Amino acid sequence: MTLAVAVSGGLDSLSALLKLQEAGEKVCALHALFLPDAHGLSQSLLAQLQKRRIDVLTLDLRAAFRTHVFHPSLRAWHRGDTPNPCALCNRSLKFGLLLEEALRLGFSGLATGHYASLERLHGKRLLGQAQDKNKDQSYFLSLIAPQALDNLSFPLAGMTKSACRSYLASQGFLEASQAPESQDVCFLPPKAELAPFLSQAWAQLGLEPPKPGPLVLIDEAGQKVRQPFAHQGLWHYTEGQRRGLGVPGKEGYYVLKKIPQTNTLCIGPRAYLGMHELVADALNLFCDPMDWPTQLQVKVRYRQQPAPCQAELVGDCLRIRFAEPQFPTARGQLVSLLTAQGQILAGGLVKEMVLSADSWL
Repeated sequence: MTLAVAVSGGLDSLSALLKLQEAGEKVCALHALFLPDAHGLSQSLLAQLQKRRIDVLTLDLRAAFRTHVFHPSLRAWHRGDTPNPCALCNRSLKFGLLLEEALRLGFSGLATGHYASLERLHGKRLLGQAQDKNKDQSYFLSLIAPQALDNLSFPLAGMTKSACRSYLASQGFLEASQAPESQDVCFLPPKAELAPFLSQAWAQLGLEPPKPGPLVLIDEAGQKVRQPFAHQGLWHYTEGQRRGLGVPGKEGYYVLKKIPQTNTLCIGPRAYLGMHELVADALNLFCDPMDWPTQLQVKVRYRQQPAPCQAELVGDCLRIRFAEPQFPTARGQLVSLLTAQGQILAGGLVKEMVLSADSWL
């Protein structure tokens, strides 16, 4: 049977496609259109793939992208959260609709150019880390449906990014091998600033721009001091932010907390910044909590080293208690629960945080 390979036209997906064909797999390049101005793969790339007798199938998922990724992200920013569009896209589109369509069309499964691996624990298939720890993307995949893992493969699990560049160049795909890293927010136009982009996008959804609101400083003595000027809208800020606050201090102040209910921004010294607990919703379980090991770790940002923690299910949410206070994440960001070996047990989106500053608020 033929294996579908999700191909964006970039370095990683093309490396995965060619590696699989080299290994004797019968493959088809599956290219999805997500962004409004997407036009498909370039003619030169299509010609190169045709020479290798690789068929290309293009799927138009632009309407689905607006519904499941773009609009939810806009609304999250509007209410003061900090969304993770990549995690939403992986869950709903790349490993949701795209995988479903590949299986419906009769392909044996879907391969992608993500740096991740597939492992097992107590008979359950889990996401694991890639060999290239600097590029490991398993964190971003922690919201995809567990049942999807049975139909996925990650050909780059044992490769490094530099090795993929060299390999692709050796195969004659020089332009793709030299392509820069993709940007974090794919739907933000090149060189565009987020503020005016969001203002225009909100207007198209009929949403009024978020309003300025009170700014409260927790000083070194733990006293709440309301500032004589307002913040510019909660979406401008994220927990842990230091720059751009406009409030002088001996060591500088940080964003401690955003309170959407009263549209209040709280800032203060770094000493009040520690995150002791968090609660995540939109929960995704890869393994029954009864089978979780006693030693658990949690990751709340891509570049962070996993931190030791305790975890428990509370209704439909996951409560994480850190062994040591952590630099805060933000509401709406991705959290993944891992084994000590880096296998992902669960994923979710940050709903609440318990910070050192809470005792002063």
